[in-house]
Amino acid sequence: MGYLFDSTKALFKTSEPNGELRWNSVSNNIELVLTHPNGWGGPQQTQLRTAAVKAGIVSDTPAGHSRVHFVTEGEASFNFCATRTQAGKDLKPGEQVLIIDAGGGTIDISTYKVLNNGPLQVEELYEPKCLVQGAELVTIRATKKVQEMLSGSRFNTPDVLAAFSQRFDEGVKKVFSNNQAAQYVRFGSPRDNDPNYGIRAGKLMLAGTQVSGFFEPSIQSTVDSIRDNFRQRLTINSGTKVLEDREIRHKFCALSEGTPPQHAPSTIVKYTGSLVSPEWEDVEKGGVFNFPWYFVKSAQNQKKDKFQTLCYVRADLSTAPCTSSLAAGKMGYRRDYDVILLVGLTELKAQVSWIDSATGTERRGAAVVVYDNPAERVAGEVAY
Repeated sequence: MGYLFDSTKALFKTSEPNGELRWNSVSNNIELVLTHPNGWGGPQQTQLRTAAVKAGIVSDTPAGHSRVHFVTEGEASFNFCATRTQAGKDLKPGEQVLIIDAGGGTIDISTYKVLNNGPLQVEELYEPKCLVQGAELVTIRATKKVQEMLSGSRFNTPDVLAAFSQRFDEGVKKVFSNNQAAQYVRFGSPRDNDPNYGIRAGKLMLAGTQVSGFFEPSIQSTVDSIRDNFRQRLTINSGTKVLEDREIRHKFCALSEGTPPQHAPSTIVKYTGSLVSPEWEDVEKGGVFNFPWYFVKSAQNQKKDKFQTLCYVRADLSTAPCTSSLAAGKMGYRRDYDVILLVGLTELKAQVSWIDSATGTERRGAAVVVYDNPAERVAGEVAY
């Protein structure tokens, strides 16, 4: 990432009028936008943000971290199509757009409905999909098949297979369009022949049906995923409070003895069962939550077969109201607060809030979403 950034900086400085002066004027306020596959989430975003810090692009501070933003490859593809093509500029409210980004490693599928085209406003209709069935998998399947075909041949060597992979990748894979016509992949010299294995003059012959078979799993997975999307709409429907507010909140309290609690590491759990609308006490052996992201009620209720930890939220509660009581000769402290998940964005974000005892109004504070178990868990912290 550091190399890419430095190369971009060098190109800008040398190719733009007054490039160095202009770059230096904004270098401390650069907003970094990174794309990633649809299937990536918080852990991978954390790694990318860490890479940006280690590359020296942003500082390792809350302000520096906030300058790193993420969009999925599906979102980036739609933005390009909507703003750089005539078809995109002609989009009308109510129209639906299916984006299939067939890349090297993954195939990303996204579906949007246009709400407004001036300025562009859309909503995601279905859960975005990320299939590990990109172009690299086509080459891998072809190479594996050729290795089987050449078993027993003097051409079944790592060098020959590597040459075949490269030539297949650069040639046949890009132009293949007819499964009735034989395909030829050159991997050696004109002196390389072995008719028993379909090798003539350094070329390996593949039947058109064989080549189409290398593509078939990727194509079928894409078709199945699109059909599945149309069968299963997103569980959050337009008009719900969650969609309108773009946030989910739940009450927590932090408890401590001796000194008031200062921090609030809160566990966020996701439901992985098959119920469409799971109840607080789930009837399918597990579970207690009524939303894909929700909060642990108590350790006893967290059924591991239906719930997985999504992330942890950490926040500074030192300015939140605190109550105290004396019990068994020990002073106990309690802070009540809400954890708020900000949804509807590519990256999950969080805040904490509490009611100001002096004014009776809500106050909000910053919170950090982390994906490794915080070592400094506060004993006794619960959500209710």
